[in-house]
Amino acid sequence: MPAKKCFNCPKSKNPLGIEVGYSMQDIGNYNMEIVQFGFKVEPLFKYGFGFNTGINLQGYSRNLFENQLFNNGFEAYAVNIPVHLEYRFNFSKWFNIFAFGGAGINFYTESSFSEFTYPVSLDYGAGLRINRIQFTLGKKFTFR
Repeated sequence: MPAKKCFNCPKSKNPLGIEVGYSMQDIGNYNMEIVQFGFKVEPLFKYGFGFNTGINLQGYSRNLFENQLFNNGFEAYAVNIPVHLEYRFNFSKWFNIFAFGGAGINFYTESSFSEFTYPVSLDYGAGLRINRIQFTLGKKFTFR
């Protein structure tokens, strides 16, 4: 008797990863450039469902590419912990597309580390994975 095939089950067994990113955001009256480095945990379950979490360290600067990063450091720092549900279309071991949504727990401080804020965010987005590289586009709404 042939084994039953699981519909849209994950074909990859790599739930851990490293995340590197860059973005620009309007914060207050400033256009800030953000560099992000993180550790990602993405366990995948049956039928395409999964969980997306990890820890991301972020640095904020007004003029990141005008040597300010190496001369003065960042103007603000953040730690982000995403708590997202996701759905993946697993086409093969080396290719899938996905959508995600959920909350983000955030910790922000300025460069002197004298003030801290702890806003929660609502995050959603989509992406694709080719071989071992994953591209993600998303949106974050922060509630202060």
